[in-house]
This record gives sequence, C-alpha cells and structure tokens, in this order.
Amino acid sequence: MKKQYRLLLALMTIFTVGVVFIYVFSQINFGTKTFRSAIKEFSESQSLYSLSIGAIEGNPLSGFTIHDAELSTRENPVGKVTLIFVRPSLFSLLTKNPTIRSLHFESFFFSADNIIPLSVASKEEKNFSLPSTLHISMEDGVIEKSDLGNIAIEKGRFLLKDGDFDVKARGNINALSVQVEASGKAEESSVLIQNLTAKSQKSRIVLSGRIIPEIILSGNIESLYMADLQKASAALSKEENVIATGQASSSLMIHGQWPDLVVEGNLSIDNANLDGFLLSKTKSLWTWNGTTLSFTDIKGHIFESPVSGSISMTRNQGVHFDLLGENLHTSKWYEVFPWLDFVQGNVEKMHVNLVITGQTEKGSVSFSSPSAIVSSFPLENIHGEVVIHPDNTLSLQTQGEWHKTPVDGQGTISLQEETLLDLSFSTNRLNLKRISEISKTSDSLRLEGDASGMISIKGPASSLSIAGQFRSDRIRFNGSLLNNISLDFEQQGNLTKISSFNALLGKSSISGQGTLSNLFTEEEILIDLKGEGKGLEISSLEESMPSIKTLKAQGPLSLTWAYFGPLSKPQLTFSAETTKATLFENISLENIFLSGQYEKGNLKIEKMEGGALGGLVSLAGDISLEKSVPTMQMVGELRKINLANVSRELSHWPSFEGNISSTFKISGNLATPLLAASLEGEDISVMGVMFKRFSMETESTTEGILIKKAEAALEDSILTAAGNISYENGIMLNINVPPTNIQTLIAPWYPETAVGGTIAGEISISGPFTKPSINAKASMPVVHVGDFSFNDVVFSILPEEKGLLTFSLAGIHKKCPVSLNGTITPDPSGWHILLSTTDDGLPLEKLTANGNNETYFSGALHVSLDSMITKEGMTGEGIITSPEVKLYGFSLSQLSLPFEITQQGLIAIAKGSANAYDSEGEISGSFDPHKFRWESTMNFEGMNLEKASADWLTAPGKVSGIGTLNLKVSGTLGQLKLVFGNGSLYATEGALSGFPLVKKISTSDEIRYRSILANFNVDGKSFYLLPGSRAAAYPDDTIYRYFTASGTVGIGDKSISLKCLGDINLKALNTFLGAIRGLISVGDNITDPLLLQKFLSGLVGGYSVRDFRETSFTLAGTWNDMKMYDLKVSQPIQSTPIPFDSTFSDEKEKEKVDDIKIKLSFPTGEGKDNSLSPGEQVKKQLMENLLKQIIKPGESGDDSTTPSEGDSQDSTTDTQQ
Repeated sequence: MKKQYRLLLALMTIFTVGVVFIYVFSQINFGTKTFRSAIKEFSESQSLYSLSIGAIEGNPLSGFTIHDAELSTRENPVGKVTLIFVRPSLFSLLTKNPTIRSLHFESFFFSADNIIPLSVASKEEKNFSLPSTLHISMEDGVIEKSDLGNIAIEKGRFLLKDGDFDVKARGNINALSVQVEASGKAEESSVLIQNLTAKSQKSRIVLSGRIIPEIILSGNIESLYMADLQKASAALSKEENVIATGQASSSLMIHGQWPDLVVEGNLSIDNANLDGFLLSKTKSLWTWNGTTLSFTDIKGHIFESPVSGSISMTRNQGVHFDLLGENLHTSKWYEVFPWLDFVQGNVEKMHVNLVITGQTEKGSVSFSSPSAIVSSFPLENIHGEVVIHPDNTLSLQTQGEWHKTPVDGQGTISLQEETLLDLSFSTNRLNLKRISEISKTSDSLRLEGDASGMISIKGPASSLSIAGQFRSDRIRFNGSLLNNISLDFEQQGNLTKISSFNALLGKSSISGQGTLSNLFTEEEILIDLKGEGKGLEISSLEESMPSIKTLKAQGPLSLTWAYFGPLSKPQLTFSAETTKATLFENISLENIFLSGQYEKGNLKIEKMEGGALGGLVSLAGDISLEKSVPTMQMVGELRKINLANVSRELSHWPSFEGNISSTFKISGNLATPLLAASLEGEDISVMGVMFKRFSMETESTTEGILIKKAEAALEDSILTAAGNISYENGIMLNINVPPTNIQTLIAPWYPETAVGGTIAGEISISGPFTKPSINAKASMPVVHVGDFSFNDVVFSILPEEKGLLTFSLAGIHKKCPVSLNGTITPDPSGWHILLSTTDDGLPLEKLTANGNNETYFSGALHVSLDSMITKEGMTGEGIITSPEVKLYGFSLSQLSLPFEITQQGLIAIAKGSANAYDSEGEISGSFDPHKFRWESTMNFEGMNLEKASADWLTAPGKVSGIGTLNLKVSGTLGQLKLVFGNGSLYATEGALSGFPLVKKISTSDEIRYRSILANFNVDGKSFYLLPGSRAAAYPDDTIYRYFTASGTVGIGDKSISLKCLGDINLKALNTFLGAIRGLISVGDNITDPLLLQKFLSGLVGGYSVRDFRETSFTLAGTWNDMKMYDLKVSQPIQSTPIPFDSTFSDEKEKEKVDDIKIKLSFPTGEGKDNSLSPGEQVKKQLMENLLKQIIKPGESGDDSTTPSEGDSQDSTTDTQQ
C-alpha cells in the first residue's frame, strides 16, 4: 500500500512538473525564424500569389500568432488579415511533414475581384491534400465583389475530421442578414456539398452539389420575398425609391468557377409589385451573371393585361423593360407612365422598351388601335410611337385617319412648368378644289389637282403660332401646268405671306416669293410675286411651250421674272442669260443674253445677242401666242462664224477651217418657220485643202432647207453644189468637181511631191446631217508617181452601214493592172482609212521593168495599211509581206516589213524580217513620200553561199561556205540608176568549185578558202569591191596563201574589172597560165626572165610545190568572156652567203654536188603562220634532196630548179649534212 502511494505521488509530481514546464515553455518564443522561413519558402514557390507577414509570436508547442498578413497577385492586392493563429499537430512535429491542426482568422478583408480563378493556374497541381483533422474559425471579416457587393462574416467555423466537414456561418449579404449551414465531404480531388441551407428571416434556399474543382450547386428557393431580394441585390439595395413586394418561388442552380459564377432558375410569382408594376400569375426564367439580374420569357399579367417580354436590372444602369402588352387600359398605366395621358381609350397593342435609372426615363412606347384619341384628335386605324428622352421631353409620331383622310402627326411635348408644344399634322391627299369653295373669288385661281399639306402648331399652349406648307407633284394654276410644287406660308390676318415657292414649269425650275392678298375674302386677289430660275435646262420648257421643240435647244439658263397685278390682268417681265447652250443639237451658243415681256398673249423679244460657233449672233422680233397657231417674225445676222467649231460638232464631216458670215430672216408659223439666208466666206480650208472663196444661198420650206446654189473656188477650178436638207430625211447634196490638179488636193500633206495629173468627178452626200454617207466617183487619165506612170485611174467610194465607206483605186502601169481596196470611216479628228492590195499583190517584175522589159526585181508584194488622215497630216501603221522576192538576183523569202507612217509623213520600217539562203535577217529602212527617197539596211547571218551563188553566177561553177551579209542602200523610187550604198560580206570555210579554170588549176577541182572578207559599194547596177577585200587560204593549201581583189563586179552579163594580188604557188600559176595563155595579154611588165622564157616557149614548169610568188594581174570582161592583163610575178628573195676561206673552195665545190641542203622557214612578222612546221619542212626537203642524189640534175626536165621559198616575212636557214 505504501508502495502504491509512493508511485502515485511520483506520477503526480512528474505530471505537475510537466504541466508547469509546458506552461512555462509555451510562454517562450522559439522556432519563429524557422516558421517564417517556411512561410517565405512557400510564398516564393507560388506563381500566382505572393504573401507578406508581420510579427510572429509563439512556438511549435503552443502555436504561432501571425500579425498583419497580406496576400496579393503581381498586379493587385487580394486580402489582408490582422491576426492569424496557427496551431500545428504535436505528433506531426515529430515527422518530416508537420500539419496544421487549427486556424483562426480575425479582422480580415478579401477582394473577390482580384482572386485568380483556379483554372488560370494551369501549371499548379490541382489535386490537394487536407489533414485528417482541421478546425478553422473566423470572425469579423468582409468579402467584397464589385458586382455582388459585400458579404460580411460575423462568425464562422469549419470542422474537418477524416474527410467529413461541417460549416456554420452568420453574416450579411449586402443589407440582408443570413445564416448558412453546410455539411459535406472532402475527397482527394473534389469537395462535395451534401446539404447547404441559407436562410433569412423569411426566405430559405436549399442546395447540394460540389464546389471543387468547379462550383455546381442545384436546389430550390422554397420561399423568396421580393423585399429580401432587393436587400441582397447590390444593384437594388441602394435604390430607396424602388418598390419590391410580394412572394415568389424558384428553382436554383449555381455553376462556374469562382469568382465568375452564374445563378439561374425558373421563377413563379403569384402577386408582386416591382417598382410600381403590378404582376400576377407570372412565370419567367431568371439569370444572375454577377452584373445583371435578368427576367426573360416573361408570361403573365401586368395591370391585369396580358404581357410578355423581359426585364433586366443592372447595377448603376437601372431597370430595362422590354414588354409587349395587349388590350391595355391606358388609364391604369398612367401611374408608372404619366406622360402616356396624351392617349385616351383602350390600346390594342403596346410595346414598351424603356430604361429607368433613378429619376430618369429613356426609351420608347409603340402602340396601335382601331380607334383612340391622340392629342384631342379622334383618329381611326391609329398606330404610333412615343420616344421618352431623359430631359423630360416626349417625341410623338403617329399615323391614322381623320374623317377618311390620311393624317400623320409628329412633334415634341416638353413637360416643363408650362407645357410647350411643337406638333405638326400632315396629309398627303388634299383636294385643291375644296380651297376654291372657301371663297367665291378664290375660284378664279382655277386650282386643280391633289397636294400634300402640313400645319405646324408651336409655342406655349396659351399663344400658339400657325404655319403651313404644301407640296404637289402636279397641279394646274390658272390653266398652266406646274410640277413638283412646294409652297411655304404664314398666315398673318388677311395677308398670306409666301416665304418660299418652287416649281417646275415643264422641266424648268423656278422659284419665287411674295404675297397674296384677299385669298380668303370676296375681294379680287392681288398678286405680287418675284422669282428666278438658275441652271434651267432650255429643253425643259418644251412641255409648256411645244412650239420651241424644233429648235432642239439645250443648255443651262438663268432667269429672273416678276408676276404682278390683279389676277384678272397680270403682267410678266423676264430676262435670261446663259454662258453656253446649243441649237439643233450641234450649234454652240455662248454668253447669250435675252430680255422681253409677255402681256395678253404677245411675247416680245426685245434683245438677244451673244456668241455662236466662235462668232457673233444677234436677233430681235415678236412671237404671237394669242392665236391658235403661234407665229413669229425675226431678223438676225451671224458674223465671223468659226468653221473649226462647226467641224468639231460634226464628227462625221471633214474638218473645216475659216470664217463665214450670214444674214437671215425667220417668219411664219412658230412650229414650222421659214428661213432665208445667204452665206459668204474666204480662205475656207476643208481637211487642209484651201478654197479661195465660198458662197451659198439657202431657202427653207415646210419640209427642210433648200440649197439653191453653192460655189467654192479651188485654185483655178470652181466646184459647184446643190441640194437640200430635209427635216425628216437629212441632207442630199451633189458636188461637181471639174478637172483639177492632183497636186492641189494633196499639197496640204505632201507639198512638192513627185505626183502629178488631173482628177475630175462627182461627190454625193446623203443621209442624216450629223452622220451622212458619202458616194464618190473620180477618174484620172494619167497619174505620175515619180518615174511611174499610171493610166486610166479610177477612184470610187461607196457607203456602207454605220457610216462606213468602202473605196477602190485601180489603174494600169505598163499594161499591168494595179488595184487597191479599203474602207474609210469618218472620225471626229479626220478620216480613218484601212487599205490593202488585192490577192495578187503588186507584181514587182512588171512594175519595175525598163523599156527593154529588163528587170532586176521579181515577186509580188502584199501591202496593208491602217491610217488616219487629219488636217495635220497622215499617220498610221501597216505591213508589207511577200512569200518570195528577188532584188538584183538576191532572193528573200518570208518577207515581213511592218512600217509606221510618222507625223512628218515618213514611212519607217523598224523591225522587218526575211529569210535568205537558210539565214534569218533583219531589215529596217524608211521612205520619204515628199522626196520619193528611200533607204534600207539589211543584216543576214549564216547564209548558205552555195545556194546564193546559184542565183548570183551565170557561169558554170559554185561558191560554197557560210556568209554574213551587211548591206545599207538608198535611192529614189522608180529610178534604178540612183541606187547607192555599201556593205560587207564575210564568209568562212568554203571553196570555189565547178569553174573550168579551177578544174585545171586544182587537182581536187576546187580552190578552198579559210575566210573571205569583202567590202563593197553599190552604184546603180554595179558593185565595187573595195581595196582590202581579201581571201585567206588554209595553212596547208598548195595553190595560194592569200588573194586580194578590188574593182567593179558586174551582175549577170555586166562587165568585170578587178585588180588582183595574191601569194600564189608558181606551179599552180604555171597550170593556170597554160590553160588561159591564149587569153593573156603579155607586156613588158613580166619581170621574171625565166618565167617569160618558159611561158613564151610553152614550157612553163619545173617549179617546186613549195615555191610561192607574189603575183598581181588584172581581170576584165564578163563572167563568160574574161581577159587577164598586166601579169606581174615578183622575184624570189636572194640570200647572201656566209664568207669562207678560198683554200677550201675547190674541195668544197667538189663536195657541194653531193651535199644535202635543208632550208627551214620561221615566221617573223605579224599575221597567221601558213607555212609547214619545221618537222614537215625537214621531211619534205630530205625527200627532194634524196631524189636529186638518185636523179642528177639534167637527167630529167622536172624539178630542175629549186627557187627559194618564203616571203619577206620569213627567215631562212641552210643546213648541210
């Protein structure tokens, strides 16, 4: 027993000491630095939030107290807690992962707007772990969200044990006190709400669902009092004047991620009052999105009338109504819409679209009804709209019928201390005859037609002003037809003041203003009106004045007028002017001034003057309109009318230049007046052709204008014309052209050109005056074009459709018919001409043959031309083509020469082309029609000379090779003697073969050449080969090394005279001379005695194949009969022997006979090396010397002499073995 007592005493002592130790130890601060470091490390590990704390007190045993903790994002503060108490689990302190046992928050504030939703933190781990036991308590806290308002937490706790939790809280949502109880379960990745109840004093909400990872809660609002809804709403809790009473129920769903939540449900209201609107038996879908509380799909009754639509309430933006009602009793709506009292009675349909913010209303109300009273006007079939403005003004617009007359009403009503009206009522169909019934005197106005009218009522209700306006498309006033009438007036007693009057008289616009007196009395109406018309189109007067249609006048007109006096006898004065107008569609008028007056059916033109077609016009006279057929009597004159202006207006006529003057008289029926006129002019130009004088007399008839006589002097020829201009059929004019020098007609474009002859014919012009057709026929007995003569030339023009003219030109040149066809199209600037040859083309062989029927040209040319002829000249473009032509024996195929006619009249060929002997060439050139001079440049590369020589040479034989020809020639058309030019021929790798002499000279029957460069001039029918023309042989050629020639080379059977020079092998020359020795003319100039001796004896020979001499001679005669003159052969170059001792001379002379001598030639000058290589020279001379040893000199006549080889450019070396 004693032992047990002692044991108990010991345990109590230990417990007491432990309690005392723990108590004392709990009052000591330690571990705060480690705890702060852990908090800091945790804060730095977070990517979205940062945490700052103040002082920390306590220790791990008793817990830690944190002062002034602040949580923030990178941009905004999130919350602040004055005090946080954290108590860890004592047993978890012994492990590596200590846990929190309890948390307590005091005096805290959080901004829900700045909390980043969990879904944004995509990089954070969404799974979380909670301790098995956790107790969180809080008091005196506020959570704020801008669209929800403030949620104040007075007290709250959260208990968690083994995943089950329990929550209780008490606080306020804005102005509504609520209590919340909830229970649920926290799992690894979600938090489930098994039961959540929120209740106020009268309202109760029950929910269940989950809140993590997102919020999805559903349930019911078992009872909802509208007053509680107003208190809980941040938008409505501060609106003291908003009434919300009644009770409702609803389903409820909350979903989304914090803080962006959506709350919605299906609302049912039995009876409620929302801001004065009485609702009954109403159902609606509702939604709260954090900003706006919306009621949509409303179906129920408001003020006992069926209503549908929507209502939305937004914080700081008030309430928005969008409601449609039927069979509304307007008196019941006056309390909420007091401005609606301008409508009395029942409204069949009404649509309210209104926003109420505080004391301000803004929106519209539209309505319709079979009958109602609007602003004291009883209307039927009414419909309209009222727009409510924030400044307490109403805008009204309504339509209806007033005693079967359509009426529109509109305006504003300002709800001030004294009601101000600004209303107008209008009608679109007002029968003007009813105005005549107002008073007896107004009947004299003879008003007819319908008009639209409007009356405005303005000002305070106690003193209104009345004004009106009338509009009409068409009325008759005192018998005159007016269109598009507008009239604005004010009524002041018996005086009707017309402030503005506008109308169309016909198509002319007039305006005016003035007064009408006694309009509504029995006295005679007095008129005092003045007005003007600006920019009036003259043709618009034709409807009211049909008689002026024949003038076909157009243009803007400025008009001033005055209409005054008693209505029974008014007077009209006017003046008009225009800067530009036209008569008869084409006659231009400028700066026209017209003045006159009208009284009792007589229109007097006092003065009309101005410019017409570059000249001056004046006119005066009277027009009587009293009779059934108006008549006129006018006289006038035209001075210095510029025909160039007339020509511009008549685009299908030739261009005219010069001035004419005229006097004329117009009289008779205004619709078909008679005109008599005479015209005169000097120096009149038609398309550049100058007429010295011109005169014409005309006289009009009922059908048109008769051209009695017209004459025009063209140099010494007098052209005459006669015809008529019909109003219906246009012009018919015949012009006779006597024999006239062609040069006179073409001089404007090609003065002093080589064209001569005479032309005579007739021209017929018919059809519409602005677009006539032309038929012409002319003949020319003889026409000279340079040296060409054409006989029996016939030229004709025939009209086609759409103003097109076709022409043909045919003649005979040396019994060869030549014809051209084409078309002519009149153009505003001249004549557009398309010209082409016939299918046979132009035969060059016949056209260029001389008197002996000799020609150097053959083939046919096809020409087409597209040109424009104006007074400045002829321009255009075309092409010359031919499948094949020959020029001086030179054949060209696929010839294509595009050409252009320049403004100066030159014909230029820029990019012509042709084929010549398998080569493609370029051709350019020009032709001057003024001087008949032409020039051409041709370039051909890669010509086949074998094919070319077949055309050039008449003797047997051919020349082969590839050549490039450049040729530039010029001459005078039709004069073959005046053809000059120059050119060059460069040929390579060819040969001369087939010629009799070549066969005798060359063992291979040909003489080859490596290159030929020939520069030549062309003079008439001959070619001149220029000095420097040279043929070069191949290096191993045994006949010649080079050959040059200069002189005349005739074509065909024409003579040849050539100076020739070459380095020729004597053996070949020997054969050549032997072959033609009968043709050689020998003189004293043969300088080699041995050659002369052997030539004279007929024994030319014995020369080595390596012996070349510079030889010159002259060839003369023809290709078939050729002679050689002045043959010269140069001496071989003598070498000076090396001196030697005379004592050895005898012995050396004996040995000399058997010595073998080798001579090597080395090139020492400029140019190509045509000699054998040193090795070949040694081999060749060894063979010759060995033959000498075998066949001693004198044993054979062949090769008895071995002259020195080489020329002045070679260095020779002797070698003995």
